Amino acid sequence: MERRTGGVGSILHTLIHIIDIKNDWLQGLKGNKAGILDYNEFTSLEDASQLHERWHSVIEEFVYQWRQELTEQLLVPEPGKKEFTFGEVMNHIIVVHEIHLIGDLSVWVRELGITPVSAIFVE
Repeated sequence: MERRTGGVGSILHTLIHIIDIKNDWLQGLKGNKAGILDYNEFTSLEDASQLHERWHSVIEEFVYQWRQELTEQLLVPEPGKKEFTFGEVMNHIIVVHEIHLIGDLSVWVRELGITPVSAIFVE
């Protein structure tokens, strides 16, 4: 697992981070406390894939049950933390956060001689 500049330091840990942060925010939107992952416990792409498979159905269920009135609902953070609407959180974790890290991953896979996947969500 080669250390890299940007992202979370490696391709594997960046993939784990994408999955982890999406789950953490969605758990918060559901009123649950997110767990803490030790990224060093994940040593292969298979581990990342298994984590994705384990959490994807929970994330997917939340997204498919989205109702317009949730857009303006406030996420009540820990005391002293900034408030966000559910809509702001969903836009950030689904669009901004993933696009940012897809950019890091794209640079790294180009360095490996691989053509990166498109970061365009509307294709």
